[in-house]
Amino acid sequence: MRARPLIDLLMILGFARFVVLGVYMHPYADDWSYAYTAFDLPLLERLFQEYVGWNGRVASNLLVLRGPLVLGLDDGLVLYRCLPAVWIVGMVTAWVALFRALQPLGVQRQWGLPAALGFTTLWLNTLPDLTEGLYWYTGTVTYTLPQILLVHLAAVSIRLRYDTHAQGQARWYLLAALLGVWIMWSNEVHLALVLMGTVAFVIDHKRKCRDIPVPLSILMLLYISAAMITFLAPGNAARAAQFTAGGDVLFTLWMTVLQTGRFLLSWVLSPAITLATIVVLALLRRSERAPMVPWRWYTVAFVIFLAVAMCMVLPYWATGMLGQHRTVNVGWSVFLPLWVILVMAIEQQVLRPGRYRLPTSRRAIIAPVIGLVLALLVGGNDGRVASDLLMGAAAANDRAWTMRYRAIEDAHVQRVTDIRFDRQPGTAVALKVLELNTDPEHWTNRSLVRYLKADEIRVSILPATQ
Repeated sequence: MRARPLIDLLMILGFARFVVLGVYMHPYADDWSYAYTAFDLPLLERLFQEYVGWNGRVASNLLVLRGPLVLGLDDGLVLYRCLPAVWIVGMVTAWVALFRALQPLGVQRQWGLPAALGFTTLWLNTLPDLTEGLYWYTGTVTYTLPQILLVHLAAVSIRLRYDTHAQGQARWYLLAALLGVWIMWSNEVHLALVLMGTVAFVIDHKRKCRDIPVPLSILMLLYISAAMITFLAPGNAARAAQFTAGGDVLFTLWMTVLQTGRFLLSWVLSPAITLATIVVLALLRRSERAPMVPWRWYTVAFVIFLAVAMCMVLPYWATGMLGQHRTVNVGWSVFLPLWVILVMAIEQQVLRPGRYRLPTSRRAIIAPVIGLVLALLVGGNDGRVASDLLMGAAAANDRAWTMRYRAIEDAHVQRVTDIRFDRQPGTAVALKVLELNTDPEHWTNRSLVRYLKADEIRVSILPATQ
């Protein structure tokens, strides 16, 4: 108990590294293209264009079209770089809300903050693509924000399950409606996860109460309607036409199974998760009030595989490739809490009944705890973040991009129409900003100069061989 404040402080200090690294982040790709159109067209018109021409993500489109960059480069970049701290704090508060909602199942209230800090630390350490999951604005408002809201929705669902007061039920149903619709209007993967979770909630409620209450039926209809608005967007077909490899059933199923197995194996065998599992098992065996898992362990294992597979199958079906790892980030975010539930279920249903002996003394726990702390300090994303900061790689990229902005602005004043940049330093391992293209007509290059109001300038980078 005495070590808890120190451990909490170490985790918070660990978050500080991720926040500091964000100071060197620069916008790229969609950030520029969404921002410069905000200068020319009204918001509703742009939302309609996205809906009929690209996708049905109404909620996330609203945020990307009114992101920090609409304030201008100087002010917008400052706000842009503050957002990683917002996502980290948001994730911590979401886990606190969830653990407090679990009190009826035996989770002690005082463990809410330490457990939330621990989950967020593990989430950051092993996030498959840190840049897209924490720093890139378009990626974070489309995938990270709904993930934070999904944890809140899970907490609300638990409240609905155990709050028997009519007034409290109405409040939680309203909050579930608002959270669920925003999440489903953010991206297709989270939409599928919300629908899966809703089906599981209804089945569990039906099994114990037989009848489905009217508010739950209304909530289901609302979710289905929101899902249809996203899935039936005309822009989905237009976007799918850009990826001719999509729609192959056998290839999609085969690659989904392979990628799901690949990532699950890498996550389970990662040093941080392995050591965290040992610590959780020891704490469960020592605890006299460990919450009981109401599902069989193999059911939880199947749910883990199904949830992660959902994050793989949708991009393969739509595009024929996994591409950027934003959906993999979602898979990892869902895997983490489900893995803890699986460990708890195995301990209660397999290890304890089988009289398997586990080390439970304080001395036996110290070694894996120390190993876990070291793994989180120097391994995974934490180690890569520390490397980018200490070796100066992030600062070097920051200088390179700042120089580019100034060069484009100067060229606009001097009426220079052609600029070729050296490639950005390639030594950064955690903070990766997508490079410009060698083709000055590439949409990324054009979006940058249009945002800087220098449309007449052709910008490109030197080929890698030069």
